[in-house]
Amino acid sequence: MAVEGQLEGSIQQAGVAVLTEETRWTEGRLLNPDLLEYKMPLACDMPEIETVIVCSNDPEGPFGAKEGGLTTRMNAYSAVVCAAHNALGVPLNEFPLTPDRVLKALDAAKDGGKS
Repeated sequence: MAVEGQLEGSIQQAGVAVLTEETRWTEGRLLNPDLLEYKMPLACDMPEIETVIVCSNDPEGPFGAKEGGLTTRMNAYSAVVCAAHNALGVPLNEFPLTPDRVLKALDAAKDGGKS
């Protein structure tokens, strides 16, 4: 259960957060300093996740263990952005992937990058 929790937490921290989380600044002042304005995914925002744990013995890890969630977290941002790029055919270079940013990227691609 601990490893499943690590994997699911990593998906939340990166894979879902890429769609919602953003710190907003103006003139050096943080505009969303608390959890009321800083939008982060909640449990109800999470997709159903089926974790697959591959058991093996890592001779370099303590008692043969491997990491559980870091690799997932490091790759989740890339996986979501690559999937969106694949689906839309336009590069998305700014997080989070909000609807307005996606539309802006689509409009820029339609205008030949002039927007």
